[in-house]
Amino acid sequence: MEIKPTAGYNIYKANMRNTSNPENSSAKSAPSAATGKMDTISISAQGAQQKEAAKLTAAITKEVTADADAAKIDALKKAVQNGTYHIPAEKIAQAILNGLFA
Repeated sequence: MEIKPTAGYNIYKANMRNTSNPENSSAKSAPSAATGKMDTISISAQGAQQKEAAKLTAAITKEVTADADAAKIDALKKAVQNGTYHIPAEKIAQAILNGLFA
């Protein structure tokens, strides 16, 4: 990848054009104390989704580990390894449907 020394300046110029006309900006803005110009910050939809997914993952992990009983986990591991662990098909179907329509 070639890095041109003017690339940073071009980004700076484009940013200055966007901030000099605040009517075109859809992001939240805050005035800069030194120059009186507007700074803008925006979070993409993908970034917001990633943040929400990280929150959900942390919450689920916390909930699962909080109620984890070592004896129960060992019993489940042994049942899976022995091939005796059985999940009713109705429960699997219900979990899939809950995931789709939740």
